Amino acid sequence: MRKIREVLRLKHELKLSARKIERCLELGHGTAGEYLKRAERAGLMWAQARELSDAELEERLFEQVGRNEPWVRAPVDLAMVHMELRRAGVTLQLLWSEYQEAVAEGGTSKKPYQYSQFCELYAEYRRKLSPSMRQVHRAGEKAFVDFSGKKPRIVDRATGEEIEVELFVMVLGASNYTYAEAVRTQTLPDFVGATVRGLEYVGCVPEMLVPDQLRSAVKMPDRREPEINATYAEVGQHYGTAIVPARPRKPRDKAKVEGGVLIAQRWIVACLRNRQFFSLEELNAAIRELLEKLNTRPFQKLEGCRRSAFETLDRPAMKPLPAQRYELGEWKLNVGVNIDYHLEYDHRHYSVPCALMNAKVDVRATATIVEVWRAGARVTSHERSYGPKGTAVTKPEHRPRAHREWGEWPPERLVGWAKTKGPKTGEVAAAILARGGHPESGRRACLGLVRLGERYGEERLEAACARALGVGNPTYKTVESMLKRGLDKVKPAEEMEAKAVVHENIRGGAYFDREELDAASAAGEIEARYWDEERFAIMNEPRADTAGEGPGDSRREEVKTGNTTEKIEARYWQGDGFRSMDEAGADPGCTMDVVSDAWPPARDAGPTPASWSLPELIEQLRAAWERPRTVHRGGPRGDRRGGDDSRTCTEGSACVALAGNGGKCEVGREESGQRACGMDEAMCEADEDRRVDVTNMLHRGEVE
Repeated sequence: MRKIREVLRLKHELKLSARKIERCLELGHGTAGEYLKRAERAGLMWAQARELSDAELEERLFEQVGRNEPWVRAPVDLAMVHMELRRAGVTLQLLWSEYQEAVAEGGTSKKPYQYSQFCELYAEYRRKLSPSMRQVHRAGEKAFVDFSGKKPRIVDRATGEEIEVELFVMVLGASNYTYAEAVRTQTLPDFVGATVRGLEYVGCVPEMLVPDQLRSAVKMPDRREPEINATYAEVGQHYGTAIVPARPRKPRDKAKVEGGVLIAQRWIVACLRNRQFFSLEELNAAIRELLEKLNTRPFQKLEGCRRSAFETLDRPAMKPLPAQRYELGEWKLNVGVNIDYHLEYDHRHYSVPCALMNAKVDVRATATIVEVWRAGARVTSHERSYGPKGTAVTKPEHRPRAHREWGEWPPERLVGWAKTKGPKTGEVAAAILARGGHPESGRRACLGLVRLGERYGEERLEAACARALGVGNPTYKTVESMLKRGLDKVKPAEEMEAKAVVHENIRGGAYFDREELDAASAAGEIEARYWDEERFAIMNEPRADTAGEGPGDSRREEVKTGNTTEKIEARYWQGDGFRSMDEAGADPGCTMDVVSDAWPPARDAGPTPASWSLPELIEQLRAAWERPRTVHRGGPRGDRRGGDDSRTCTEGSACVALAGNGGKCEVGREESGQRACGMDEAMCEADEDRRVDVTNMLHRGEVE
């Protein structure tokens, strides 16, 4: 824009010459005179020109307005350029080339910007997007804290390994007074300890502490309402200051400490780059020396130094330190109280009043004490335990009354209390305590025993204890079972009578007391002899056509057994023993067991076998077979025919008399496990050593 207005003002108001006007406005030679001549020809005076705009003045003095103006360039959508640059792979060079192509295809007379001007326009646009607010820090208002990104190192003396440590920096807002310290980590104990030592170095307390939202300071980061870590909030309460974290990813909120960290890196960390330190103490001693030089180093554009500015501005406006130093305490919020009115902290258990069972409390723990808080009030405290994991710390007043009395019952008192219910009750209690390896193992049983007396009465309890001692089982469960079933009211004699039960399916103990008799023994048994004699008498009843033959005679006959004809020679009972019955041509595997009833009838119980008819004889045999019987095996061990004596009765067969067709008597074979033996394998195996190999069963008589 031409400077016509200013030329007219200097000429008419200040009465300057054209040359002086050109020097003042840095115009070319003759330019001011040309403007004055054009105004004179147009009849334009200063009073009129003052009311006109620059465009109107130029229109009055020049016929071709804007003839000397530069070319109008095609505009650039800088907002679109800024958004496109956020996409992956997009550059200013690419966007400029696309801009040129769009201008060429638009068909306008405007020219595009070249690449350098395109980049300058965008850079100017970007600088205007986020203007920085100039912060004015009042004296004693804020102290900014942060950790340095560039870390100092210490050397492990044993291994020579270099270990990076953290550099903590605190800067006051008004005076830039700086504190720096090396700590091992950014964890809560190190962060809190560095903050406390920084306040002690300053010697006073600001109104606010401004950290960033690291985990040691903020539990739940948030742009608007960050949740302060309970321990760090307690630091603020102890020193009477507020904790105001900066916004996440907004370093300008704490620009003071960002600049202070940069200065600490340059004037502390860089100065120690050629030195080796083997401990944090050595490193912090060197940092303290350089820190004093930094705080006393003069400002470049201001008067004084950081220390003088602190003494003048910040110290008078800050609060003094509290009399007691803060002791680090770690908080654990919303801790549940178990049903045993204990809470868990650091794998140890601490008691609370039993009224808080199943409640939620807050725990604060220091190196020496554990405090329990609820609703902002301290409930109780314990000395911190460093015992084995699982150790319980309990105060007696926290227990319910019943639990307090539990530990006041030694074994002697338990037995004495049981004796007040009765002497037998005391004996049972003493037996219960003596049975366990430790008195504690029987304490609950003894207390339960006494409680039974309250439920059932002392008299019944005493009777049940006496009965338990009588049966030799003095335990809590035995006494309880007797009381539940009323056995304490039943006398022993009545109990024995009540146990006698008579039933056809119950054989009684006498059945199992019978002895299996060995017919081959030297003396034999009278019962076996008698029954064998009766059986052979039945089987050898004389017929009409053979009445003359005596019992001692021997007779042979052929008996049809299926397809086999066997000659059986029967030798009758003679003298004191049982003579063998030899089988001629019989199967060596055919053996026979002589079966006798366990309870034989007396001789005078009824008609003699000689007077029985054949149907009666068969019926008597069937009845004798169905009654309980004992197997008597006679003869020496082993098979008389040289067979293997290890065979059981199930391996052989026995001959039995059957009533066949037409009244003929046939000898049939059946498995001994079904008819001949009539007993299970277990009975046969038990009597294996007393087995008798009887070869044939003799059957006399014919059916007419």
